[in-house]
Amino acid sequence: SSSQVVTVTIDATGRYDAIGIPPGDVITWANSPGLAQTYYPDADRPSEFVSVLDEGEERDDIDLYLAAESVFTFELVDAQTGAPVPLAGGLLYNDTRTVGLGDSADEDGILRIDRLHAGDWLLYIWGADEGYADDWVLDEDGSEAVYSIEPGEERTVVLPLQKSARIAGIVIDDDGNPVDGIAIAAIREDQSGLATTTAPDGTFVLGGLMAGEWTFSAEYAAICPGDPGYVPTFWPGTPNRDWARTLTLQPEEQRIDVVFKVPRDADLDEMADAWERSYGLDPNRPEDAWEDPDGDAYTNLEEYRMGTDPFDGTPAIEDCGCHVTATGRHAAWYLGLLPLLVVRVRSA
Repeated sequence: SSSQVVTVTIDATGRYDAIGIPPGDVITWANSPGLAQTYYPDADRPSEFVSVLDEGEERDDIDLYLAAESVFTFELVDAQTGAPVPLAGGLLYNDTRTVGLGDSADEDGILRIDRLHAGDWLLYIWGADEGYADDWVLDEDGSEAVYSIEPGEERTVVLPLQKSARIAGIVIDDDGNPVDGIAIAAIREDQSGLATTTAPDGTFVLGGLMAGEWTFSAEYAAICPGDPGYVPTFWPGTPNRDWARTLTLQPEEQRIDVVFKVPRDADLDEMADAWERSYGLDPNRPEDAWEDPDGDAYTNLEEYRMGTDPFDGTPAIEDCGCHVTATGRHAAWYLGLLPLLVVRVRSA
């Protein structure tokens, strides 16, 4: 209720008492050994709120009906050798991805996930620390594999895991200084992906990448006024997302020499300070990003992304990535990341 969680213990008679709940609408759920995690009143996911609207109000009719649990046991093995893969993590999501239950595999590669309701589940595996992919488990058609289970059923599945690729490197500014806090994102064609953040010395490691084509970006989100700014940069070194090139990674490839250069951007208008100064623009005035001093229908920001002179009429350039606002572009870019970013946080 109101972003607060109150946890209580169910007694031997099945009764519970939750005290100190703030007034409002409450999501109620319960766990008990051998039974499925259940949301009020008997659902596998949040479906009904309990209203406790007044201070001092008491409700004694919030009964939950827990079904017998279903259990998946996954035997994680190397896809090439068949050897057990220990310590990788896994999370089963329901079909709407509103509930996830998971655990880590033991030393023998046994991943047991219990407290499940019957139904269809999708499995996400974290294997980067062991050299395997962080990814949804896919079927032979490349779609997310669906694991179905009946009420009270216990199923064992042998799950081969593919070795993954890894990239590592450093992010520097115009003067070659390392930059802390830059988000390094790896995105596939379907806009799913993985991300990490640079360390204080500018270095980063992003593992768990399935073999295939990826687009990489280096971006910084200023939080407070006065925070430093940097121009978003896309592989292999362009400020123009539409000019980014994909990088094809092979299984077990270790690319450890990646260097991203992110130009400083004091006014957060996504134009490099040095570029603005070279053309007599003001690196501390963000409004000039939307101006068009040569009247060629391209703003200064668009000229910067194309690498053209903002004071000399520019001929039309196909696939220039123009006429897209900075804010809109970044919103679309990060929306594709959100689901997996949340997953990675949960795996920590």
